[in-house]
Amino acid sequence: MIIFYRVSFVNLLLVLPLSFFFKIQVVLFSNKWIKMYCPCIKSLDWGEYYDEDSIETLRNEAADFYMNHFQKRSTKVLNLLSTDFRPKMDQVSCLYFEVQFVLFHLSKKLQDIWFVENIHSKILFNSFPEAQEFIIKRSFRILNILNISLESIELYIVNLLKVCSILMNLMIRFFRVPLRHQFKIINDSVNPNELNFDSNDRSFLWLIKLAPDLKESMLFILPHLTEQQRVFVKQFGINYINHNSDLFIFLSRFDRFLLIWKYVLKFLLDLSLIFRNLEFVFINSITSDLIIWDRFIQKQNIISYLTSISSIGSEKPLVVLLNSKNVKTIIYAYSANSFNYTKKMIHRDSYAYFCEVICSEFVVWHEEFKQFLLYHKYKGQVYILGPLMPGIEPEDSNKNLREKYLPKDIQRKFIITIFDIPPLNLKSNTLLSFPWPDYNTEENLFIFLSDCIRLLEFYEELVMVYKPKRNLSINKFQATERITKLLEFTLKSGRLITLDDKINPWFPIEICDLAIGMPFTSPVLIAMNKGKHFIFHDAANKAVYHRYLKLNDHITHSFDQLKGKISKILLKEDKNIFDKNNGFYESKRSNRTAKLVEILTIPRGGAINGR
Repeated sequence: MIIFYRVSFVNLLLVLPLSFFFKIQVVLFSNKWIKMYCPCIKSLDWGEYYDEDSIETLRNEAADFYMNHFQKRSTKVLNLLSTDFRPKMDQVSCLYFEVQFVLFHLSKKLQDIWFVENIHSKILFNSFPEAQEFIIKRSFRILNILNISLESIELYIVNLLKVCSILMNLMIRFFRVPLRHQFKIINDSVNPNELNFDSNDRSFLWLIKLAPDLKESMLFILPHLTEQQRVFVKQFGINYINHNSDLFIFLSRFDRFLLIWKYVLKFLLDLSLIFRNLEFVFINSITSDLIIWDRFIQKQNIISYLTSISSIGSEKPLVVLLNSKNVKTIIYAYSANSFNYTKKMIHRDSYAYFCEVICSEFVVWHEEFKQFLLYHKYKGQVYILGPLMPGIEPEDSNKNLREKYLPKDIQRKFIITIFDIPPLNLKSNTLLSFPWPDYNTEENLFIFLSDCIRLLEFYEELVMVYKPKRNLSINKFQATERITKLLEFTLKSGRLITLDDKINPWFPIEICDLAIGMPFTSPVLIAMNKGKHFIFHDAANKAVYHRYLKLNDHITHSFDQLKGKISKILLKEDKNIFDKNNGFYESKRSNRTAKLVEILTIPRGGAINGR
């Protein structure tokens, strides 16, 4: 078997012919069409070789090795725009090292595996020579040379095409009337596909609805909007860009003229880049659009840049540029870090993508998340704000919300809201970044939902409200037939209400008497912070060792344990007492949004109240 790290349309010229003679497995596909139409080229199924605990062990060992030997020790300087982009290169190398570490272990486990080197391995070994101890000896030298050459050519071509595209967009926009607008905040934390545009529920406007003064000073980055989403955004009257070239509209015609010439010169210079070193070619290929950003930042008074936790470990190169301009770059954790868990006491919760965080500041929910970051030697400022989600926290009482939204016959029932963690549908053609084996499987979800719904057989006063984390009808998270049948059957009983996945996330917590979630989804911690009953139900009995040990009294590992816990709650024998110093409880619940606004609007180095 031959393993390639990544397959694109360029090195497919090498991989496809080989697939007729050898078994080919790939860690990453650059495009889903390759995955769909080249069935002879398979994704590397880590689960075929490792169980969940084993892969957790290896990932932890990889991160620990990286922190002890490589973290912050790279000496290469990669100057572009008078900015050293070494932090971004270190981040890329760190994420790749995790894969290289596991592949190296796999090569010792199986004797029939051959590995083809790539530009990422070349950059890693150039930056950290000590990493060469993880070189997989069984490789084809000629294939290594061909693959690295093809990937380098791909970088070269993609970069030239990107520069040409930017130039074309700039010329098209040259004669548009410039918009004179000063921004203070760049909001890059919104995923348009996860939030509602046509609703007041989980709207991406939650922050500026709570702090209207931010509307004029905030620029949203909203890529890949559908036509319907564009219509809604225009109705909101906010400032946003779809593409980096859209920044042109905020620049004068003189600035536009300068930028066009800069990109013409860049194109001519880039024609010769194929003869430059690999690191420079790589970083140049992912920073082409920063010339526009550099000019835009010079004309603005940007205070802060906000991105989301989903970008952790893969922040945009823009963050490096903003850091060099003394702009605050902030990661906003819109959920509590769930951490991972195991059946064996084997790991210390260290992960590669937390080892090279580029953003200068972090906004988190609780003290344990802060300690988790500090363990990874994060040097930036960490703020603990308590539960803070992309939705407006209702001011109505529990009773008023029930009367307003729920049928009368169940308003006085004991309401349990259940929160899942849907597994990825690995049979879909969705592109996944390193789909490591984990415990969030279809089997675990089915057992969890079955246990929760089974409670209805024993307690007539119960009503279930099901809040799915994702849309279970889309391909990526599509529910299996047995889960669909289970939900449909229970819905007919009238004792199960299924909510939209994009509903305001505060609502299902506000209306419930008890929150039950799979370990360790964030809404359960919100219920705890609101003084409600809460349970993490480990239906498959796999969450034995984890960072939530202080909440063990609120974790059940079987249906009998869950049923016993429910009985105590209904009989009022469970007083819902928990240790308020458990590291996950944030007692200062007021003015969380005001604190976030303060963090966003005070310049870097300024004093933040309650820091």
